[in-house]
Amino acid sequence: MQLGPDPRAAEIWAPVPADSLPDVAAMRVQELAKLMASTGYQKHPEPWRLAVDIEFGNMQMAAQPPMPSQAPAGDAGQLTPAQSADVTEKAKAEALSMGA
Repeated sequence: MQLGPDPRAAEIWAPVPADSLPDVAAMRVQELAKLMASTGYQKHPEPWRLAVDIEFGNMQMAAQPPMPSQAPAGDAGQLTPAQSADVTEKAKAEALSMGA
């Protein structure tokens, strides 16, 4: 008895760079879902189905839009307390010079 997915299935789903594109992965999810919903799917041996199941999961993950990255505190766009105080002082000085 063979454990794990059918190694021949790896030839069908050899990774290509387009696999990581969410729109391409979404198309593959739909095609695999149609296959899995068919009556013939259950007639295939378990190792073959396992390979399909694994590829389906991989494509579901790839189809998700990328998560926005969060910049750590102190990176561009966020001021440290010292920088904030400096900006405040400069703003006060500008306001005084304009009003004088």
